[in-house]
Amino acid sequence: MISLPALEEPFAQQYPPTQDGPRVAVEGVEKDGGRRIVLFTTEALNLQEANAKLMGRRRARRDAARRGAEGRQDPGAGHGEDGLQGVAGAD
Repeated sequence: MISLPALEEPFAQQYPPTQDGPRVAVEGVEKDGGRRIVLFTTEALNLQEANAKLMGRRRARRDAARRGAEGRQDPGAGHGEDGLQGVAGAD
């Protein structure tokens, strides 16, 4: 599982808050009997760009975990999936 602040972090780094307030926010909402992740932003960012940013971060974390697992006794350490499938847009 991954936290909403962890999902928001790469966007907040790219679009840091201004004196007017935050430029991005990630929230969880209940919709149609299921949970959705929604990215709110004041910037021009489409769903494909948002997903690409999250997936690039996921790859970087996975690669770092693999590098960190080298030399450990447990050969499977650091190779778990975090369940991140991308951002779903709200209808």
